[in-house]
Amino acid sequence: MSNKRTGKIASLPHEVREQVNERLRDGAKYPAIIKWLESQGVRGVQEMNLTNWFQGGYQDWLKDRQLADQVGARAKASLDLVRELKAAGDVHITEANELILASQINEALQAFDGKGLSDLLAEKPKEFFNLAASVIGQSSERTKREKLELELKKYQDAVSKAREEIQKLRDPKEELDDSERNSIIDKVDEILGIK
Repeated sequence: MSNKRTGKIASLPHEVREQVNERLRDGAKYPAIIKWLESQGVRGVQEMNLTNWFQGGYQDWLKDRQLADQVGARAKASLDLVRELKAAGDVHITEANELILASQINEALQAFDGKGLSDLLAEKPKEFFNLAASVIGQSSERTKREKLELELKKYQDAVSKAREEIQKLRDPKEELDDSERNSIIDKVDEILGIK
C-alpha cells in the first residue's frame, strides 16, 4: 500500500511543488501563493488545497529536509573525524570506510519507523534485505580484518623473539658451544615456522 499523495498540490510538477513548499516554509500567506501559482499557469487552487497540503505533504517535505540536513551533518562529522584520525595516523583507510558506511547504515535504520519498515518489506523486500546483507557483510569483513591483524601481530611477535635469539648468536660475550648454537637455530626456525 502506497502513501502517494493525490491532492491538487501533490499533482503539481515537482519544481512547482518545491517552490510552494519553500514559500510555505518562508511564511507566505495562502492568497499570495495562489496568486503566484496563477502566474505560473496553475488555476483552480483554493486555500483549502493549501491547508490540506500544509497538514500533509508539506509536513512530509519538512521531515525529508530535516532528515537530509541531519544526514549531511552526520556525514560531514564522520568525514571530519576520519580526516583527523588519518592525520594522526590512528586509522587505516578500511576503518575509515567502515566508519562512514556504519554511519550511513545507522542513518538508514533510524529513518525506519514500524510502518515504514512494514511498507518497505511489503513493497520492496529486496531493498530491506540488501540493507541487512550490507550490515552482515560489514561485520564479516571486520572480523576477517581483525583475524588478519591478529595473525600479523603473532607473526611480528615471533619475528621479535627470533631476533632476540639470533642476537644471542651474534653476541661475542656469549660463549656458546655448537649444541647451544644449534639449539638456538632450531628455536629460531621453530618460531618462524621453518621447521
